[in-house]
Amino acid sequence: MTKPPNPPYPYPHQRKDLPFSARLIDANMNSSLIVDGSTAPIDYAFVPPDDIVVTELALLFECNGPIEFGDHFINLHGALMNGMQVELQTYGVPVAATFQTTRDLLEYSSPDGFYVGSGGGRHIIKATRRFTQGLVLRDKTADYIKLTIKDDLTSLTYGIASVLGYTA
Repeated sequence: MTKPPNPPYPYPHQRKDLPFSARLIDANMNSSLIVDGSTAPIDYAFVPPDDIVVTELALLFECNGPIEFGDHFINLHGALMNGMQVELQTYGVPVAATFQTTRDLLEYSSPDGFYVGSGGGRHIIKATRRFTQGLVLRDKTADYIKLTIKDDLTSLTYGIASVLGYTA
């Protein structure tokens, strides 16, 4: 019987390229985006617990009424007054791909990263921004992803923002 080869890393915590996912959270450790940020904007953030390569940032919302496009935000009547904003910073430098919208989430998505579905009277919209080269966020630095809600989204039934990637 032959001895199996040694793994490239002797301990699991030393492995690289492990799948990673996390939700953006606010100062109260809440991940729900169903908030009223119209009087005071609410920030949600992801700060890397380790060196992470982010491959996508996804926004998922659910509503009871039909989803509308164009000058509407999901199914709210009309555009948002102040909207929401996504900010990225890597290697201590803000990324030029900062995004802000008051209307259609389709504008946020990568070409293959938009999904609309429905079932049981509920309607789901998922907008994903993919980072094909990977967005490196380093631990113990000023790197982060921040989402700021500047309007009232309490009429929606569900909303989260999540980060997917792998350990660097």
